[in-house]
Amino acid sequence: MKEGIRFIKDREGLAPLVALAFCTTLFGFSLTGFLPVIVRTVFHKGPETYELLLVFSGAGSICGALIVAAMEKLKGQARLAVLALFALGTTTAGFAISKWLALSWVLMFLAGAAVMASASLMLSLVQLIVADSMRGRVMSVYNLAFRAGIPLGAQSSAFQRRLRISERLW
Repeated sequence: MKEGIRFIKDREGLAPLVALAFCTTLFGFSLTGFLPVIVRTVFHKGPETYELLLVFSGAGSICGALIVAAMEKLKGQARLAVLALFALGTTTAGFAISKWLALSWVLMFLAGAAVMASASLMLSLVQLIVADSMRGRVMSVYNLAFRAGIPLGAQSSAFQRRLRISERLW
């Protein structure tokens, strides 16, 4: 692990990719953690609506993965990853202010596509930058950063739910 961290620090452009992977899972994956609260408080619906939003997100993820898989190695892959992250942020913000269920379905689909495309593109970039001899060490650090954001983002959504419940009690 130490060698992987040292290599990431020394290699230009690698540390920002690892930080970006962490931030993507911290902020981008936590959207599904907020869905039960949003379905209940914004749309005044139940489990069926929650299920449909998850289906649209999953369908978008599959499409995002297929689009990235269909692309050949591009020179502008880093720009495309940043564009996908921008799309993720935009669709997440749009979903947060949306009051229309149909629009929210579309935004969940687009967010799913954006999160999968950005994650796939960033993973590909890391593997292209790293030398074969260091790939395993660097990928273990990258995966640790990528996966660490998921539970931390879920904790923020759990905190938000508890905060909403306590506000209702007062």
